[in-house]
Amino acid sequence: MNHDQPQQLADNEITWDELLEEYFFARNLRPVSEKSYVKVVRVFQCFSPRHQMPSNICNRIILVRR
Repeated sequence: MNHDQPQQLADNEITWDELLEEYFFARNLRPVSEKSYVKVVRVFQCFSPRHQMPSNICNRIILVRR
């Protein structure tokens, strides 16, 4: 698998930005809290395999990140 190229999205896959948007819509968060969530996701993306979609994240990747 070539990690330099973005993966093609399947019909049921969601992007990181879409995931955040849905979460913010479902929760009544302060703007500063939303900004914190965005920052955590961006940092996580830097340490996860390149172009990894949220649906492909497993517990092991999260544990290694911690």
